[in-house]
Amino acid sequence: MDSLAFSLILLSALMHALWNLLVKQSVDKTAYIWWMF
Repeated sequence: MDSLAFSLILLSALMHALWNLLVKQSVDKTAYIWWMF
């Protein structure tokens, strides 16, 4: 696998995990989800 492709996949996984963590810890989940889009 190309190192660039691997790096992008790894970055995507980390961003997804961070997104889930932030949404779960936020007080107003609906507003936070709308803000991210």
